[in-house]
Amino acid sequence: MAYSHLRLALTTLVVFSALAGCKPKVGDKCSGAGFPTCSAPGTAMICDNGVVMALPCRGPKACTSSTTAVQCDNSVAEVGDACDQPADVACALDHKSVLECQNKKFALSEPCKGARACEVTGELISCDNDVADVGDACRTVGDYACLSTKAMVLKCVDHKFQNSNSCRGKDGCRVFELPEEKKTDFVCDDALAEEHDPCDTEGEAACSMDKTAIYVCKSQQFIKEHDCAGGCSFDPKGEKFTCTESAAEKVSPVAKATPTTQAAAKPVAAAKAPPAKVATKATKPPPPSAKKAGH
Repeated sequence: MAYSHLRLALTTLVVFSALAGCKPKVGDKCSGAGFPTCSAPGTAMICDNGVVMALPCRGPKACTSSTTAVQCDNSVAEVGDACDQPADVACALDHKSVLECQNKKFALSEPCKGARACEVTGELISCDNDVADVGDACRTVGDYACLSTKAMVLKCVDHKFQNSNSCRGKDGCRVFELPEEKKTDFVCDDALAEEHDPCDTEGEAACSMDKTAIYVCKSQQFIKEHDCAGGCSFDPKGEKFTCTESAAEKVSPVAKATPTTQAAAKPVAAAKAPPAKVATKATKPPPPSAKKAGH
């Protein structure tokens, strides 16, 4: 499954003073006394570096206060919402991405295009990024995802998902969660490919989409190795891709007119490869962040 984060929820002791009865305004100067406070059910007011700042509390618990503490539920937020704790995280309102507090504003951290999208469970934010598109942001270098069309398996490189291996076979790219083993497997059916498709195993083979040629992985892309006028197929017993000659190629000039001539199959050198490969990523535990108490 995808990663989870422990939120840094605002839970702060209230210091009462003569200012506690006043209604602070955003931008007013402040000393910290009487803050934070709930100015409305969905907004918390805090004193940040001597200036009053409003924090949207869009989570289901909104902004609540007691005689000892004020809590702002910002587990759900919009891009641009104010935040006061660096690296704090929230789900976007549509739950299709996870946001992170950067420079006191929530910014897009990573899309969550998997089946579970972005979920809030207590103080945990979980982002299902097992489905992604090329160029999507990713937090963990080396992480895997299936392309949304299932035609590619992607890999996180420099915090961006990039094509890793084509999966144009009939089963495409599939995700299997193994909770007992705390990992997720990505199975890629790469028995078919287009020329110049990306590949990650030097020498592996694939049939062309129209099955008229065999491609071999060279320098991380599939390159045509042989034409197969009679068709390309995978032999699971021999674990080889085979290229069938046409009848015209197989027979001698004298026998060309014989209609009963049979096509013959020939194995392709260095073509031993299973029709599907498996990439695995571990289920990542939440980072060792602590719930912030005291402001």
